Amino acid sequence: MTKETYYFSHDYNTRSDEKIKKLIYKHGYEGYGLFWAIIEELYQNANVMQMDSERIAYELRTDSERINSIIHDFDLFIIQDNQFSSRSVQHRLDRRNAKSQKARQSAQQRWNNANVMRTHSDSNAIKESKVKESKEYFKEPTIAELQKEFPNLDAQRFHDFYTSKGWMVGKTKMKDWKAAARNWLRRDTSKVQPNNPKATLDD
Repeated sequence: MTKETYYFSHDYNTRSDEKIKKLIYKHGYEGYGLFWAIIEELYQNANVMQMDSERIAYELRTDSERINSIIHDFDLFIIQDNQFSSRSVQHRLDRRNAKSQKARQSAQQRWNNANVMRTHSDSNAIKESKVKESKEYFKEPTIAELQKEFPNLDAQRFHDFYTSKGWMVGKTKMKDWKAAARNWLRRDTSKVQPNNPKATLDD
């Protein structure tokens, strides 16, 4: 499996650093190239490498004394517990990680905002659908349903009356035929009351 690679900045004025000047003075530009090869390997190993000059020398096709000198003699690396690292590499890794964290947070925020907007949109769509359904949906009752729900109702008369009116109550589409049937029964009852001899059917 290949390692994930990253771009890392190479300061254009590195050769002006006094430590690097001393490195070049002692080991020439071969030593300078070896220094950058070690830096690259530190990047690939989270800025920690074992103090194994022979292995590093073998990989870089040089001798272990030169590698040992580059690591120890110019204060270019932090050496601790048979391991070494680089301050400049750590600085760049920290900066890269901070940018990555910020990018992840920004992406997460965009994702959260998108979810909120989608949820809000879906909620509005559901509400609109329910409102539309409640306004537009009405199933006309059958005569059998009327007779079952209201045994005392003249189901045929009720059904014929509202069918002729397109199941409208005044200028409004009927929403609840059971409520309409109850009102019908109340009006029928009031018509036979002695104190209301002139009561008529009200649509």
